[in-house]
This record gives sequence, structure tokens and C-alpha cells, in this order.
Amino acid sequence: MAVRNRRRSDAGLARPGAGPAVAAVAAVIALATVGWPLAGAAFSDGQPLPAGSAVVVGPDREHSAQFRVGRGWALLKAESDQQRSDSLRLGPVELTVTFVSLLSRRQAADLWAGLRRVIQAGHPGARLGSPAAMSSPPAMPADDGPLTEEGLAGQAEVLADPPAGFAIEVTVLGPRGADAAGMQAAARVVRSVRIGAS
Repeated sequence: MAVRNRRRSDAGLARPGAGPAVAAVAAVIALATVGWPLAGAAFSDGQPLPAGSAVVVGPDREHSAQFRVGRGWALLKAESDQQRSDSLRLGPVELTVTFVSLLSRRQAADLWAGLRRVIQAGHPGARLGSPAAMSSPPAMPADDGPLTEEGLAGQAEVLADPPAGFAIEVTVLGPRGADAAGMQAAARVVRSVRIGAS
């Protein structure tokens, strides 16, 4: 089962001459949609997803990613626009996958630093650790690192496809001491992320 929002969106489309500001706005969108678990715990808009569902995020087939969820995940509809961002929850653990436009291939090298700046601007107590390069094709750089805030812990991952002009940002957060099974389930979702929806 593929979950796809049919609403039209111009997310990820950069106007000629718009300059780096467009990429900055895209990064702001990415973190504005990250639902910090403690802050969003009062919302009950979750749409249960069948185990094995393939969730697609991105404005079109050529500019998209997909990931698969296991049992118990719910899509947070109020925090999601599947043209550009999906937020999901499994118990106290929240996971967000976001599409970000790149105006040039060079911007791929700055994604982690930009993610850190926006996280700290929106959540001053949050910290994004140093990234570790992940095993990936040379044309598709990927970084992974720890994400923490007071009482919360998780990870962030950035996968870039510079030739296609976009990147995918993934964040996972849950209360410290959250059940290991929930964090392991989130890690499986993160590992399932693939650039290019089938």
C-alpha cells in the first residue's frame, strides 16, 4: 500500500534568480514541521497506517523518496503535507521525513550545518551532533548523527541527490528512556528510506 497525498504543492520548486533564500526557506519548512514529541503529545489526529505501508514524500515521481512502516505507526495529518513532509508517531516516538530543494549541487555539502542552525533557532535547547558519513553511492551523499533536547533523544539523517536537485531529511525523537522497541522500529523506518519512489 502506498500512501500519497493528492494535494498539489509548489514545495521544492525554486524560482529562477531566487538565490539561496529559497533553500533557506526549504530548511525552515523542514524543521517547522518536526513535531517535537512532548509538544505534540496532545494531538490525536493520527491516521493508523497498515504494517508494510510504503509512504511517499515529494512533489513528483522524479523528486521523491519512499519509506516503509511496521505495525503501530500513525500519520499525523495536521503536521504532514506529503508533497513535502510526513510526520508519524509510534507511541511516544515521532519521526519526520522532509523533502528539501537544492538550488545547486554544492548545497548538498551544507545541509547538515543548515539543519543544525534551524533546529537551534526553533528549539534553543536542542542539539544536533556531528554527522557520520553513511555507506551510499558516491552520487548520493548521506549523513547520520544524534539529535537531543532536554528530556528527548533520537537521530537525524540527511540523504542528498545532487543531480536531481533535492535532499531528504529524517528526524527521530522520543522521550529519554522511551521503550527500546519503539526506537528500534523508528531505526528500521529510517533504514528503509529510498530516494526515488517506485
